[in-house]
Amino acid sequence: MESLTPQSDFTPFMAPEVDAQTRSQALKALFADPHFNTMDMMDVYVDDYSKPDPLPASWLEKLEQLSHLGDKAGRDREAAERARAEEEARAKEEAATATTGTREKATSDAEAGEDEVAEPDTPIPPSRVGESET
Repeated sequence: MESLTPQSDFTPFMAPEVDAQTRSQALKALFADPHFNTMDMMDVYVDDYSKPDPLPASWLEKLEQLSHLGDKAGRDREAAERARAEEEARAKEEAATATTGTREKATSDAEAGEDEVAEPDTPIPPSRVGESET
């Protein structure tokens, strides 16, 4: 067993008649080679998951999911967006009111300058369709 190297032929140790302890020692000698101890970086669990901050803060700010997980940054961002939307709606409403108020004032000023037309004392009957005027 001591003479086995990674270049040795291990086929005879895999035969069914070889006892389990001898096979295990042969495989241990084979896999003791550093070639078999390197990570291929394709392993899912290769990364160090004990890092306290695996994502940069700038990425975390962009994650929409955080706003729904109850984090303070997400709640603050939602409150700021809500306040901004309310402010925009209020500004649009004030602009519409100001525009409408200006139009109403201009209309009432124009009406005040016109001569008043007297309303007739008797109502005018609606014309009847098909009757000829004579």
